[in-house]
Amino acid sequence: MEEDIPDDLNPHDLDEFMSSFDDYEQHVLKARNGICEEITQAWLEEQAKKGA
Repeated sequence: MEEDIPDDLNPHDLDEFMSSFDDYEQHVLKARNGICEEITQAWLEEQAKKGA
């Protein structure tokens, strides 16, 4: 899972910082969801093998 997470947070302008942080947060959440999906799929496949 790869995600291009922005690293250009400007702490000197609150509006710009919040906008950049929102973008950063969206990328992080997308990456987290992708990782959880991969882990869940692997676990389900392992459980299916055990039940067969």
